[in-house]
Amino acid sequence: MTVTSPKPLHFDDPPLVEAVFDLFAERGNPPADLDRVFFADLPEYESRPQQWKQFTLAMHIERGGPASHAVNASRTGVRRWNADKTRGVLVGDSVLAYNVLRPYGHFVQYLPQIDRLVAKFREVAKPARIAVVGQRYINQVAIGLEENPGDTFVLYPRLSQPFARRHPPVQVVVEMSRFEGGVVIATLAQRKSSASESIYVLDLHARTTADVVAAINDVVAWHEQAHEAIVEAFLASITPEARRRFKERA
Repeated sequence: MTVTSPKPLHFDDPPLVEAVFDLFAERGNPPADLDRVFFADLPEYESRPQQWKQFTLAMHIERGGPASHAVNASRTGVRRWNADKTRGVLVGDSVLAYNVLRPYGHFVQYLPQIDRLVAKFREVAKPARIAVVGQRYINQVAIGLEENPGDTFVLYPRLSQPFARRHPPVQVVVEMSRFEGGVVIATLAQRKSSASESIYVLDLHARTTADVVAAINDVVAWHEQAHEAIVEAFLASITPEARRRFKERA
C-alpha cells in the first residue's frame, strides 16, 4: 500500500527537537552478536556503542499493600550515532529505533532510511513478529514569564490571565485522533522554569492499535499515515499565534 503525502509544512523556526521512529517485536532467532552484524553495513553510525535498557517494575501486593517489588530490564539494545550526533539508531533483539535530532528537514527524507533499517532488522534479528510500531515528535517551546501559555497552545487550560502568567505546573494528556491501525496521543507539560521563562514540551506520539503485519511496505505505509495524523494533531494543538511564532511558510 502506498500513501501519497500532502505538501509538507515548513517552519523557519520549528519547535521540533527530536523525532523517533521505532518498533517493538517478539524475539525471534537473532545472532549472539546482533549489533555487530546489524551495524556492519551502516558505517555512518560510527560512535561508540551505548547500552540501552528498558525497565519494568513488578510489584507484589499482599493484604492491600505492596510487599515487595523488582525492577527488570525487559528489553536491551545498543545505540550508535552519526558523526555530528544528529541521527541515531538503536537495535536489540526485540527493538529498533531511528532518532532524528535537529536539523530535521522533512519527513519524506527519512522514509528510505526507515525502509532500509526495517529491512535490515528483519534480516538480522529475525523477529517472530512485529508487535508495535510508533512515531513520536517532541517539540520544545520557551515561553516568557510575561506571556500566557494559552496564547501558544490550544491544549493549555483556560486559566485566568494573571494565574496563567505564573506558569503553574501542568501536564495535559489528550487522545487527539485515530486512524486506520493507529492512535495519536498528545502530551503538553511544563518541564522547567527560570527567572525569565518556562519550557513547555508538546509530545505527539502515534502508535499502532493492532498487530502490524511484519512486512516492510506495511511498516513504511503505516508511518506515512501516522505522520499525516501527527501533523493534524500538531496544528490542532497550537494557536494561529504559535504558527506565526514558529514562522510558518507556505
